[in-house]
Amino acid sequence: MRLHSRVYLHSLAVLLVVGAATTLVFAFVDRGGMFREMGERVARHAAGLAAEGVHDPVVLARRVGDLHRTLDVDVAVRDLDGRELAGRGGSAATAGRPGGRRPRRTRDGPRAAPVRDGPRA
Repeated sequence: MRLHSRVYLHSLAVLLVVGAATTLVFAFVDRGGMFREMGERVARHAAGLAAEGVHDPVVLARRVGDLHRTLDVDVAVRDLDGRELAGRGGSAATAGRPGGRRPRRTRDGPRAAPVRDGPRA
């Protein structure tokens, strides 16, 4: 066997071993926890952004529209009684209404995040 063939085969073997080791480390150590929590983090961040304009319907509608366009998700903001204050997207507008679909929990994470409004000063 020639030298360049041996170097090539050893490099290929090292590449396969490193790939297998990396796969095993990511499969058993974290089990994708960072990616599972991503949906909840994005929902909380989006809820915080929407909460900035919750007392002004024009600002709230613009913020919800921005979130809908930027993240490409259905967005609805509801008060504590379940009335929709603002919403964009197909399923978000009917969720929680009689005969409408409810937000569901998927493998990607929750689809809703609460915004608690404190007492007004």
